Amino acid sequence: MSGPLLSKRKLLDAFGRVGDKLRRRGVVGEIHVVGGAVMVLEHASRDGTRDVDCGEVEPHGEVMAASFAVATELGLPQSWLNQQASAYVPANAPWQRSASFDHPNLRIYAIEPGALLAMKVLAGRASDVADIRFLLKLLGLHERSAALALIASVFPGERLAARQLDALDDALDSLE
Repeated sequence: MSGPLLSKRKLLDAFGRVGDKLRRRGVVGEIHVVGGAVMVLEHASRDGTRDVDCGEVEPHGEVMAASFAVATELGLPQSWLNQQASAYVPANAPWQRSASFDHPNLRIYAIEPGALLAMKVLAGRASDVADIRFLLKLLGLHERSAALALIASVFPGERLAARQLDALDDALDSLE
């Protein structure tokens, strides 16, 4: 997605506005966030993200309607909040309530670091190497075998392709 870079401040503003709209409708929503938005919101490991990838959004229609209205207000693409990554979220993914955001009508949950690391390695994109490196450090993983064991625990039976292993190895090499 192209568009403005969403900083932590801009994300918090957008989520707050979504929560305010839900409050006016008498709705409490939940958004389960993955990807770059977690890196920005929960880990402050980068300056921003282009969008907010979500696993679950509940109640879907109400939260998405509020997010579309916020997109118009803030000049964001309508897809600033999307579920394009939902197919890649591991079954039984572990979530934690956001430490960065609090609103009575909107709960933000971030995927836990181990599952996010596994998702980023499986994506196998060169653009994810910095995030992979950060997550490896956060989790105290310095060896390929330990990282592969974690990935196998999140995605049992998943075989990694060469590009996925290359992304992991690039991140591990830059830890030294």
